[in-house]
Amino acid sequence: MSGLIRRACHSRFSHVDIVLPGEGLLGVSGEDKSVNDPGGVRIRPFEPWPYNIVREVEIKTDKTNAIIAAARSQIGKPFDDKALYAFFNPYGEPRDWRELDKWFCSELVIWACESSGLFPYTLCVPMNMINPNDTMLLLNPFMSRDDVNTLLN
Repeated sequence: MSGLIRRACHSRFSHVDIVLPGEGLLGVSGEDKSVNDPGGVRIRPFEPWPYNIVREVEIKTDKTNAIIAAARSQIGKPFDDKALYAFFNPYGEPRDWRELDKWFCSELVIWACESSGLFPYTLCVPMNMINPNDTMLLLNPFMSRDDVNTLLN
């Protein structure tokens, strides 16, 4: 699925999490029986899955605690399977990525950032989805040049 997501959003990236030092990775994913992951929003261990290439960047903001608190407030919510369909049919069945009942990884992160006031404006994005590549672009102004280079290499 990772490869399909990367192809669909023309990106090297297929997943986004929030790093919680000393705790793990806060985010959402679908069920993955190969690593005993039931899916949904939760804090996962730092050990990457065997098929992941991990790139970590630091977002420079004074809103960090608010972003983490917003994302934590969604722990236990399920993975949004319909988000995957939006990749392949972006003009198909309408879905609002800001709905709080279920999440796709990048949508959870950007919602947490937006609802915490990271962006000085309301994001003007398609209602159907926010993908990992969109996340990189939206957070780019908050990254150092070294972190941007890390993502590009």
